[in-house]
Amino acid sequence: LREHLELFWSRVNIPKVLRAAEQAHLWAELVFLYDRYEEYDNAVLTMMNHPTEAWRENHFKDMITKVANLELYYKAIQFYLSYKPLLLNDLLTVLIPRLDHTRTVSTFTKSNNIAFVKPYLCVVQQSAANIKAVNEALNTLLIEEEDYQALRQSIEAHTNFDNIALAQILEKHELTEFRRLSALLYKGN
Repeated sequence: LREHLELFWSRVNIPKVLRAAEQAHLWAELVFLYDRYEEYDNAVLTMMNHPTEAWRENHFKDMITKVANLELYYKAIQFYLSYKPLLLNDLLTVLIPRLDHTRTVSTFTKSNNIAFVKPYLCVVQQSAANIKAVNEALNTLLIEEEDYQALRQSIEAHTNFDNIALAQILEKHELTEFRRLSALLYKGN
């Protein structure tokens, strides 16, 4: 059936074949038809609901950028977190222009998975967005990793964060370089 649909999709009554494919549980074919019928929301939902039969990474990333319902972005993030965590940053990179970064950071912070998305945070921070939630999350990660050089660069380049709260955290840190950064922050205020 798949080969037939690929050859003759323009000649079939797509809504009728969609119903038949759904009743027959032909999920890959259903996704193909949704894609041709430009129902990207349904195609993405079908892929997430039936990942073993219908999910293909590149196809999913192409279609997620075309969906109309923005909530599907966040469902896709949860899907990747559950089923494909190693590919999560690839998805986030594709979705950077479309996501609410504050909401995304909040989602990962609540689920205690913020360390998974450090590459995404770095890309968003470097895009000159200067978003407070992103800056604070990345700064917290850099403190946990004890990377004082990257933290210094982040503080100097991106100023939208709570200076006093960060300075108070850093002044109690065991490493001298972090206490120096704390003094720098206090001096800046």
